[in-house]
Amino acid sequence: MNVRLGRLPWAADEQGGFVAIEFVAGIALLIVPMVMIVSTLSTWFESRQSAEVIARQLAQAVADSPLGCSLSASDVHTIYYGAILLGSERGVPASAIHVDVNQPQRGASAHVKVGIDVPAAQIPFAGDIGSFRISMEAQAPVDQYRECP
Repeated sequence: MNVRLGRLPWAADEQGGFVAIEFVAGIALLIVPMVMIVSTLSTWFESRQSAEVIARQLAQAVADSPLGCSLSASDVHTIYYGAILLGSERGVPASAIHVDVNQPQRGASAHVKVGIDVPAAQIPFAGDIGSFRISMEAQAPVDQYRECP
């Protein structure tokens, strides 16, 4: 019988610690991507809210201003500049804002579509991965009895 006293029979003398590969793979492939997505969700919702607010304010501004009668290239530039100003108040970079405005008619509605590019995932200390555009539309009625210049 070859048993030493004072030690457990199944304990090895030179055995070090180890971590099961399933545990490491589970952390790397399941937990880390979920943390990245959850940390990015607030950016998605904030960008959606910003796009909605910018679209609503621009639609109302187009419907209430003399721009509501006809739009020239400089008027579209003014609208885009207004979107950049509204976006900067909400922390949206100018390069991420895209605006589409239709030609409003008297008695119809001014339609504005605002898109904001957001990252698909954000990795701390590494940057953004991919991107997609969150778009919101808004409309405001143009007064049919207004005078156009």
